[in-house]
Amino acid sequence: MKKQDNESLIQEIQKRLDWYTMEASDEEFDADEVQNLLKLLDGLTPEEEKDRLSSDEVVGNFWKYCAEREEEERILAEADETEKKKEHKVLHYFQKHRAVAVAAAVLIVIMLTAVCSGAVSAGGASPGCSCTSAGCSCCS
Repeated sequence: MKKQDNESLIQEIQKRLDWYTMEASDEEFDADEVQNLLKLLDGLTPEEEKDRLSSDEVVGNFWKYCAEREEEERILAEADETEKKKEHKVLHYFQKHRAVAVAAAVLIVIMLTAVCSGAVSAGGASPGCSCTSAGCSCCS
């Protein structure tokens, strides 16, 4: 029963404080009464509620949290930039050596064509290859 009485008294004090801060005119405002109400409220507040952080601590923690998130974002952006540079290097390498790769592929095709043509003109085929004058099944 005492806990309910305290809670109802706390609510009543909070209502009065709200009235002073939100509705009271300059003439109605009584700083001494507000201080007394705050002291009374502090005495009635349960211990677990007293352990709450002050508004300055909450704001400080908020800005610390924001700074940590910004640092994480900066690290992720740098990692993403490094990854893009690596991709660019790989693409640049392949673009630079594209002519060599195309030339190698053309030479392979020419060599396979020559092997099959030689087999047809010799009248025989490589093992597993059925090359005839009409074409070569192993090369097509």
